[in-house]
Amino acid sequence: MWLIMPFLWGILEAVLLFMVPDVPVSMVTLKRGTKAGIIASIAAAIGAAIGGGAMYYWGQKDLFGVLAIIEKLPAISPQMIDKVIMQMHGARPFIAMLIGSFQGTPYKIYASIASSVNIPIWQILLLTPLIRLPRFLVAVGATSVAAQWARKLIASEKAIFWSAICIWAFFYALYWSIMPN
Repeated sequence: MWLIMPFLWGILEAVLLFMVPDVPVSMVTLKRGTKAGIIASIAAAIGAAIGGGAMYYWGQKDLFGVLAIIEKLPAISPQMIDKVIMQMHGARPFIAMLIGSFQGTPYKIYASIASSVNIPIWQILLLTPLIRLPRFLVAVGATSVAAQWARKLIASEKAIFWSAICIWAFFYALYWSIMPN
């Protein structure tokens, strides 16, 4: 049951959700440990492949329409979309996708544009988990380290859990205030 949330979040974030699967992955890590967090990361990455495939097909059918909708999401600007278009037309679009995941560039933009630069769907489906997984694993590692530190300072698991929720809320408030849109 605990794998369903990261998996579904991976699908939804690759489509139109604007909060990354790091959130449920970190919560699984906090509640169930590092190994479970790694498994949750894999589930989220597989979900991202499914969502990425959906965006690929949507972009193939109506690229301008999907990009117009994506542009309305929080922290996505026309300049960000233009930058991704340039990256996707470059020599290494999959490297751009990997780097973009660590720079706050939503994967959904890359997946939507992929068909327009002649990337086959099988490559998107096969490589998406490898592109998304490193970021999710960083969330697992950071959460594991933070949880060990927090358990030394705070005895209550409930307080640690709610502290993590507050940290994510602060992170997104900061991110959405900094990112253009």
